[in-house]
Order: sequence, then C-alpha cells, then structure tokens
Amino acid sequence: KSIHDGLNGTGHFFGVLDVAVWCDPEVFAAEVGRAIATLKQTPRLDPDQPLYFPGELAYLTEKTRTEQGIPLPVALVQALANHFGLECVKRHLTPDLSLPEQL
Repeated sequence: KSIHDGLNGTGHFFGVLDVAVWCDPEVFAAEVGRAIATLKQTPRLDPDQPLYFPGELAYLTEKTRTEQGIPLPVALVQALANHFGLECVKRHLTPDLSLPEQL
C-alpha cells in the first residue's frame, strides 16, 4: 500500500511573518543565504541527488527555459506547423519527424 492511497495524516500550514519586525530584511536575506550555502555544502548520502530548497527547481526551470526555450514534443511541433500552415517549420523536420539540433 502506498502513502498516496487514502488519507495519510499529512497536513499543511502556511504562515506569513514580517521579517522587518525583528531585523533588517537585508541582514535576514544574507543570513538565509549563508544558511542555504552551508546546507548545500553538506555531504550527501547520494552525491547524484542534489538538495533543493522550496522554489529552487521552479526557478531553475524558468531560467533554463528563458535561455533555451520551452521543449516541445516533435509531434506537437508538426501538428502546429500543419495547423497553421508553417511551411518554414515543416521544411526543417527530418523524415523521422525529429528536428535537427540547429534550425
């Protein structure tokens, strides 16, 4: 039986605090940055499994896709090219429906 089958006693709480009430927000950000850097340097049981913090994967995905574009399945590219009559895209599709590395 999986923990995903039925209720598993997991709950969530979201709270918001105004850091400026306790300290300077820039000092707080620097402290959090140092804490994250320290934790990231901690040896991992499996070095191939990096440690990610909340929001980090989404940030990295956004950064990669902003720089390299959003990956699309070739079949979708072909369907869009057919639907919109984009001959310039269709010309770049190879016979096996894949796209060359560089357009």
